Amino acid sequence: LFVTIEKFDCDEQGGAVGDLNYSISFREHRNITVRKVSLETKTGKATVAKGAARTDNSVTPKTYTIARGDCLYNIAKKQLGNASKWPAIASLNGKKAPYTIHPGEVISLPV
Repeated sequence: LFVTIEKFDCDEQGGAVGDLNYSISFREHRNITVRKVSLETKTGKATVAKGAARTDNSVTPKTYTIARGDCLYNIAKKQLGNASKWPAIASLNGKKAPYTIHPGEVISLPV
């Protein structure tokens, strides 16, 4: 795992004398690989040696199929554990007031 330290804070809070609180933030980096390029002198054609496939770090969005009687508030409560996140679901799916959804519709959920 390749990381750099982006933020490192230390402070002392009241209550416990001598106790220090640390806050640290990291940034993850991908491992780079160098490929070998060979050049044919007669034809001038360059070829690149095949390396290992890149790791796919993309996050696939979580989806939900709307059932009869669902509303964004209840979906946020059941799927995300916080009903107050319903505006994020609406925004992610391009829903505007009156926030109409239909049974069988597949919506994306925020990560």
